[in-house]
Amino acid sequence: MRTRLACALSAALLSGLACTTNRAVDLSAGPQSILHYLESHHAADVQVTDSAGERIWLHGPRVSGDSLFGTLSRDEPRARRAIALTSIRSLAVPHFSAGKTFGLIGGVVGTAGLVVIILADAAQPVY
Repeated sequence: MRTRLACALSAALLSGLACTTNRAVDLSAGPQSILHYLESHHAADVQVTDSAGERIWLHGPRVSGDSLFGTLSRDEPRARRAIALTSIRSLAVPHFSAGKTFGLIGGVVGTAGLVVIILADAAQPVY
């Protein structure tokens, strides 16, 4: 029972991490590049690294005045955060990753194959 639970939790964790990768947004044009990127791409989530090196995810990001606003959790919309555009060192957005997806599928198929082999070998009578 514990083994099944551990396998199910591992599969859920891997599937949640597998299909995306974070790509940096070019901020060479300064703070206005953040506004331009959000207006043209409509990103639902962004990972912000501020000048102190802190990384946080903002959901539903929007620029107002001289700050980037967003919620810290999709489940708790009241947990909001504002970051001054001038203090943002880098910005990254999640994108689909074919390599990670194929790796996940290959890992699941390979693991299932090993389980079948082990179970088939265990089913052989020992004399």
